[in-house]
Amino acid sequence: GLMDSPVPVRPAGNGPEGETGTTVRYQKTGGFLKPEGALIPPPKDAIQHRMGVEVHETDCPILYAMDLIGQKWKLPILWYIADAENQTLRYRELERKVVGITATMLTKCLRELERDKFITRKQYSTIPPTVEYSLADRGKSLIPALESVYQWADEQMKGQ
Repeated sequence: GLMDSPVPVRPAGNGPEGETGTTVRYQKTGGFLKPEGALIPPPKDAIQHRMGVEVHETDCPILYAMDLIGQKWKLPILWYIADAENQTLRYRELERKVVGITATMLTKCLRELERDKFITRKQYSTIPPTVEYSLADRGKSLIPALESVYQWADEQMKGQ
């Protein structure tokens, strides 16, 4: 349902020309507040998450990292690319390796990883077209951290 009191926000617009005092109602969805309807920006203490869910801004590095790579499929995709020869895989190879992912979700995750500069995409003008994904510098810098998480998880699993 809607919160009882509307929250005043500045409407979309890049400068002081935007009028103030405009009111928008926020809808509570899964513990997060989400603007109802219009393209009015969320309050200043919140950022718009890529998946459309509003998250509160934070200085916490863990939450920052989870926002970028915390979705179910992104780490496995990065891990398979990192583990491949020349840290490069073709789309079809990823489709085979990442068991259980749909083509739509793989494409979405690859686009987001490319947008966030973890991977690079190279397309060849072959028939059918060939697309290769490689780790970018940002992706390569993440691998030692993933290896540490792998080691930790491996120890935890053995200890059960």
